Amino acid sequence: MHYPQSDRPKGKFPASGEVQSQILHMVYVQTGLLFDEGILLRGGITVGDVALSYGQLFGPAVIRGYAIESQVARFPLIVVGEEVLREVKNNPALWVNDADYDLKATKSLLRLSAGHRGKNSPSAANIRPCSTSMPNSSGAG
Repeated sequence: MHYPQSDRPKGKFPASGEVQSQILHMVYVQTGLLFDEGILLRGGITVGDVALSYGQLFGPAVIRGYAIESQVARFPLIVVGEEVLREVKNNPALWVNDADYDLKATKSLLRLSAGHRGKNSPSAANIRPCSTSMPNSSGAG
């Protein structure tokens, strides 16, 4: 199903193309920190509920992002949770074209940023999807 830009839901939804934009931004940040500062970066990208209080983030998405970072991203890389790909597929507000096209584009972007290196080799721009089953944000397996 294709939603023209004018027919997309309005309100608290992210901008169309936001997922791809954020992945590209993380590639830029990761590469810049390595080459400019010699800092290696690892992290986890997810979607979900987050609350900001006294300058601190709380919520299930923060817990899930931390779990991805600490349990899957053991080397300097950024891992994208499977739930991000599901959100790209199911949330029309994120689409630039349509669900299938944008999901393929996002997966392609992840493959490009991971490159053709070995599975666990560190690199300047190493962002890939998480296909490992992990505990959900409530702590239940």
